[in-house]
Amino acid sequence: VSLVILTYNSERHLPALLQSIRAQTYQPIEVIVVDNASQDGTVAWLEQQTILPHMQIIRNPRNDWFARGNNLGIQAAQGEYIYICNDDIVLTATAIERLVRRLEQSPHNALVGGKMLKLIEGKPSHVIDSAGLVMHRSGRAVNRGEQEADTGQYDLAQPIFGITGAGMLLRRSALDAVQHQPDEWFDNDFVAYKEDIDLSWRLGNAGYAVWYEPSAIIYHARTMQQTSLASRPDKSSLIRAMSYRNHLWLLCKKLTALELVKRLPW
Repeated sequence: VSLVILTYNSERHLPALLQSIRAQTYQPIEVIVVDNASQDGTVAWLEQQTILPHMQIIRNPRNDWFARGNNLGIQAAQGEYIYICNDDIVLTATAIERLVRRLEQSPHNALVGGKMLKLIEGKPSHVIDSAGLVMHRSGRAVNRGEQEADTGQYDLAQPIFGITGAGMLLRRSALDAVQHQPDEWFDNDFVAYKEDIDLSWRLGNAGYAVWYEPSAIIYHARTMQQTSLASRPDKSSLIRAMSYRNHLWLLCKKLTALELVKRLPW
């Protein structure tokens, strides 16, 4: 497994993430950090830390946001599987092992994600962040169960439309098969937001299976947006604009004219 971490002013989050990577029952894990021109000392801390001393650090001279930044990490990855990992994630010890086990059940399994719960003020909670992505009839994909209390309602492993880009394990051969352009697995035109939906959709359209694996528990602080996706009025104008633009682009890319007409009432 190659684990790709995209950082931007992430120093405060990284100790917990790296400790959780070191504690994984699945090994070996190749760790690649792509830094998007942090200004807070992130790179200096990474170079001095001893938690994971053998990681590869890619110093990006500019902030390329999510799509281009993660593409740099995927390009450098050597693993058969690639785990895309937000900087504000904490993995439970068996998370990667359980995700790999699900992928290896069939060569058609291309993407898998675990049950993602919220980190609230740095502490694990029982509030759901994402139990996979589901697609509504309107063509809008959302995090299933977000903001719900976890009472076991999403404890069934099952095929699903998509997985959030905050933590997704991908089969490299399938990722290459649906490559958007050379060295472009996430669509760079999206910049940030909805590119995980686009990739999930491409894999499904190519005949691959996308799975939700609830036994793999991951915690997510969601500090990139400072708020839940459900709290739309609290998002900055830029985030709202990029998210809505990319939603429209998704529909233009994926839907035929007939499919678009069928979804219009919603």
